[in-house]
Amino acid sequence: MAFKVSKKKHIIWQTIIMSSIACLLSVYLSFFIRQLFDVPIEMMDVILSFVIPLIISPIITYIILEQSHELYCSKKQIEELVNKDALTQIYNKRYFETFAKEIFLSGGSCSIILIDIDDFKNINDQYGHPAGDLVMKETAAIIKSQLRETDIVARIGGDEFAIICLDAESEYGREIAERIREKVEKTVFSYLSQKIYLTISVGCVSNEYNKATLNEIIQNADNALYASKENGKNKVTFIDCA
Repeated sequence: MAFKVSKKKHIIWQTIIMSSIACLLSVYLSFFIRQLFDVPIEMMDVILSFVIPLIISPIITYIILEQSHELYCSKKQIEELVNKDALTQIYNKRYFETFAKEIFLSGGSCSIILIDIDDFKNINDQYGHPAGDLVMKETAAIIKSQLRETDIVARIGGDEFAIICLDAESEYGREIAERIREKVEKTVFSYLSQKIYLTISVGCVSNEYNKATLNEIIQNADNALYASKENGKNKVTFIDCA
């Protein structure tokens, strides 16, 4: 509701400004044309050149601005649907891959973290798929809560998440990965009065000095995640590509 009020105010102010400019231009053109053709300036002409735009311009301007804003909002909604995971409302695999390619094409340094929920199938089998969906959404929220605004998190598989930490030293990536692991381990998930405990396995890779390709860093992150799984789960395995 607050957004709608703010949007209306913004459009109204734009309408007032643009209408005022239109009126001033109309008066100026009226003077200019009459002087150009050496026609006497009549007060009524001056009044009409101001009043007519004053009546017509706000209506036309408001309609155009309103339509433009609606189109912009529709475009943003479509982008959200295309780039967001429907269940968790974080980014999806498509967006993650596109964003990662752009980062590496620009030569930016980063850390990539892959996260997999340990034994997620058991949760679905024991508590049902609605419980699994709840766990998935809350895990995504926990991950997102531990990141900076510039970090990107996406759901790239059934129970797998990926994070890109931009301009992050290897120490930051390792710290974030461990912080998320601890937070998930300590969280008690509740579904229909049943308590659900879970852990995650994490693979973390740094490309601090831009020495690895995108394929290499993704493969190393996947290897690190696999190592965490193989070494007892609920672990963070770090590989430095620098």
